[in-house]
Amino acid sequence: MSAVVSKPRRRALPRSAIASALAETRVADAAIPNVQVFNVDPVPKPRMTQRDKWIKRPCVLRYRALGDELRLRGLRMPHRYSLIFIMAMPASWSVAEKDAANGLPNLRRPDATNLSKAVEDIALQKDEALWDGRARKYWGHRGRIIVLKRDVDLLASVDDDARCPAEFLPSP
Repeated sequence: MSAVVSKPRRRALPRSAIASALAETRVADAAIPNVQVFNVDPVPKPRMTQRDKWIKRPCVLRYRALGDELRLRGLRMPHRYSLIFIMAMPASWSVAEKDAANGLPNLRRPDATNLSKAVEDIALQKDEALWDGRARKYWGHRGRIIVLKRDVDLLASVDDDARCPAEFLPSP
């Protein structure tokens, strides 16, 4: 009869350690602005493999270019955040279609989770500390990424209506 070997249990952090870790995140987030606006076209996080180091797929190149641009412009992610992605409308749409869709939710690809994963991975090497996040995507005349700190209730107008607030939309 063989002895059953149990896996070692991971010890839970004491409450004081959790409280101090949360206090550290609040201190770190205090230096981050409430609203960060980046006038770039949002790009989703591609599924990458080892081959992407030497085979330059267009989706990976777009993702890396977005990362370079956001880091250059000083992207900082708060631990509690909301992301608003303004997706540029296709050039094939008529002016009337663009005016009608401006600010409405974007229900097409790419999905909001892949867009937010791209921004999270660009901003932080270890994104496990991000614990409260929300992502939305809307149509707009030009692409834009907006990072909002969740400590301040900046999204009250967004929660009331499906349309994106006008102050976040780029002008035509």
